[in-house]
Amino acid sequence: EGTSLGPDLNRIAPEILWRKGSGHVSFAKQPSFALGVLMHEIYFGDLPFVTELSTVTNKQVPDRKAHSRMGIEPEVMNVMDGLLCADPSERISLENALSQLMSPRGP
Repeated sequence: EGTSLGPDLNRIAPEILWRKGSGHVSFAKQPSFALGVLMHEIYFGDLPFVTELSTVTNKQVPDRKAHSRMGIEPEVMNVMDGLLCADPSERISLENALSQLMSPRGP
């Protein structure tokens, strides 16, 4: 396998990869999306989308892969889902994700 020195396009938020909108793109939620991809890889061993983002030509975020959620705490899945929202206005922030993951759970 080769080594790439450039960015991995599958970890770049869709709004940045495809420059959706009026030309101005906020990078504020990019780290959140990248963390969601990383969490998915840690828990499931692969990228979260059926098709790699870098190969999609119609600029629509592909469907997420279906995985059994058995054995994964619902709080973790909720955070992962929130981090992987295609719409940056619906994507949770890093602070929100960490707060949810670090909050004490019931007995």
